[in-house]
Amino acid sequence: HFAAAPEMLPQTALAAGADACVQSAHKTLSALTQGAYLHVSQRLIDLIPSAVDQIRAALRVFMTSSPSFVIGASLDYARADLAANGHAKTTALLQHIREFASQLTENWQLSTPTTPTTPSTPTMQEGQRDPLRLVLRNQTSQVPATHLAKQLSDRGIDIEMADLTRLVLIPALDTPKSDFEKLAMALNSLNLFDTTPSALNYSVPDTTLFDEKVALEQQWLELLMHPAEKILPAGEVLFGAALTETIPLSHAANKIAATPISPYPPGIPLILPGERIDVARLDLLLRLQDNEITLAGVDRGTIRVVV
Repeated sequence: HFAAAPEMLPQTALAAGADACVQSAHKTLSALTQGAYLHVSQRLIDLIPSAVDQIRAALRVFMTSSPSFVIGASLDYARADLAANGHAKTTALLQHIREFASQLTENWQLSTPTTPTTPSTPTMQEGQRDPLRLVLRNQTSQVPATHLAKQLSDRGIDIEMADLTRLVLIPALDTPKSDFEKLAMALNSLNLFDTTPSALNYSVPDTTLFDEKVALEQQWLELLMHPAEKILPAGEVLFGAALTETIPLSHAANKIAATPISPYPPGIPLILPGERIDVARLDLLLRLQDNEITLAGVDRGTIRVVV
């Protein structure tokens, strides 16, 4: 959708230098779920005239022989609609977002641009994001954002994802103003001081709860940047003769993981098969579990490890 309003949105991937890119079309645009586009740059075609034929040949290895023509038709409709109405819809949506931001209480931070860029603004500067993606934080909340997401779900509002401190929402280009008004009203009425047992997993004063969640996120990021100790090749664990067993996650200190363990969001593996579950990573996983962060690879509090 960046191409529909280049003076208001960041550069497209191709304009930024990518040879090719894949983009889903079922959230911002009006295509059905699973609909996506594969874009190939003119620069690549000029440089390697056979590139498109090579890509098509590679796709045949993976493509189904029975594609959904309904999804395909919706992709064509979404493309035509974006070409004809994308600029006007982007302009209207940015205005809705600015008005939405003004309706929030001062406790909420909308960490996305609420004014469009201009043609003179550098488009690939560090930290620039799609202004149509809403990232919300509430520094007064004493509970993880995952709890706030559940409250929104009870009000009939489904968000894209939540972690410890952020709610992420993706409006479609045709999201009406009334939806933003309902969202602002719901956000302003959330219970930020949940007293359920699962929400009270902190041993720190209330005034430092937000800082504690931020510190936990920082620890999470640091561990993602430093891979765990590799003990066995992943292939040997997944496809070899390695014996495995299922144990409680809380008993997994210094065990060797038999499956990838990926907190979501962002869904990046914290531990891969064959890597040691060190104490720091186990502590992080347990704290994320306490805060109801989804842990792919953990099943009802248990994981598989190498015997």
